[in-house]
Amino acid sequence: MTAKTLTIGELAKASATTPRTLRHFEALGLIKPAQAENGRRVYTLQTISTLARIFLSKRMGFSLAEIRSLDLKPASPKDIIATQLFLLSARMAV
Repeated sequence: MTAKTLTIGELAKASATTPRTLRHFEALGLIKPAQAENGRRVYTLQTISTLARIFLSKRMGFSLAEIRSLDLKPASPKDIIATQLFLLSARMAV
């Protein structure tokens, strides 16, 4: 690990999750690791912030497919609630 990157184990520990979960999120395109010179996955510190938004969205009731369609950039609470209301109304229409 360099000062600017984390290994998958370090990221799992920092985000209170497991490497398996991180690999699943990676497979879904929710997080994107870089590749170190030795070929291993490395993650930037910003990935911790992205994971926090993923876990927050899950607690708010979003599915991983819905989270994948969201822009995971920081958003205001008003924008998050508006998105949640939109998705809930779409679910009710089905």
